[in-house]
Amino acid sequence: EGGGGLALVAKVAVENAAYHFDKLYDYRVPPGMALAPGQRVMVPFGRGKAPKRLGLVLETEEVPEGALPAGIKEIASAAPFATVECRPVSAFGR
Repeated sequence: EGGGGLALVAKVAVENAAYHFDKLYDYRVPPGMALAPGQRVMVPFGRGKAPKRLGLVLETEEVPEGALPAGIKEIASAAPFATVECRPVSAFGR
């Protein structure tokens, strides 16, 4: 990617987010990282984006490059943690 291209962004449900922050967060998928819905990832969360939290990828989409969100730090599990059928429940079930 470069100069006006597209970048891959993941919609992530972040573990232990306060209830009023209980929503999906966008994170940039680093180039070369193979990522699929259902995988767990470590993402920056909170002040200064320094602390890492576990999150669950619910979907990915290509967006125009520009002001991209913070990037995913690492994949926490290579195998999907949740199936396609479970993802809506895992995103909003509390």
